Amino acid sequence: MGAFRLLRFLRMARLLLAQDALLPPDFNERAPLGLRFIRAFLTLGAPRFDAQIRGRALSDRIRKLGPTYIKLGQFLATRPDIIGLQMAADLQHLQDRLPAFAEADVRRIIASDLNEPEKVFENMGPALAAASIAQVHQAHKTGAPDTKLAVKILRPRIDRKVARDLATFRVIARWIEKLMPTARRLRPVDAIDTLAHSLEAETDLRREAAALEEMAYNARNDEGFCVPDVCGKARAAAC
Repeated sequence: MGAFRLLRFLRMARLLLAQDALLPPDFNERAPLGLRFIRAFLTLGAPRFDAQIRGRALSDRIRKLGPTYIKLGQFLATRPDIIGLQMAADLQHLQDRLPAFAEADVRRIIASDLNEPEKVFENMGPALAAASIAQVHQAHKTGAPDTKLAVKILRPRIDRKVARDLATFRVIARWIEKLMPTARRLRPVDAIDTLAHSLEAETDLRREAAALEEMAYNARNDEGFCVPDVCGKARAAAC
């Protein structure tokens, strides 16, 4: 676990702890004095937001920490048992939108991941939508200019970045289980494993393409239900 990644995690933890999230209800009564001191030290000078702006303010700051933290924030929004009902509601503001990455990276990833992409699509335009894990472009099917395709491309090296961040999360989760017995019932290590399983699927577009193909097969006889065809698929690019 690198120092830089630990500091990034502490920035998020500091933000949430300052809003009284991530703590069991009886923390101030039952937590060891040392842990209460650490909590006070970590949150010293941290912003504490009014309820009216807290959701958007937290979301803006978490988004700046990077893709894995956006996903962690969205995951925590589904776990009010860990962060409390109000904080879970606040994190619903955390939208998965980021600036598009460079066209040069787009071309490089497509060329290295898809086998002869020019035989599949052409005239690819700029990104229509960009999120923390991937972005989507519109293109036209080669030889069929009236047929539009959606080309999804993973962010450069996103799988490595996610793996390193998840390793940090796991170390922190183990510390929490060891140092805070009252938090063990929340099973933080299992929670991170669940997040990791989801992100592993998102960072391999072959899995998403396979799921789409399976859905198309299962719905092949359903009238009025149309599933887009998969024209090409690889780990980091699919259409």
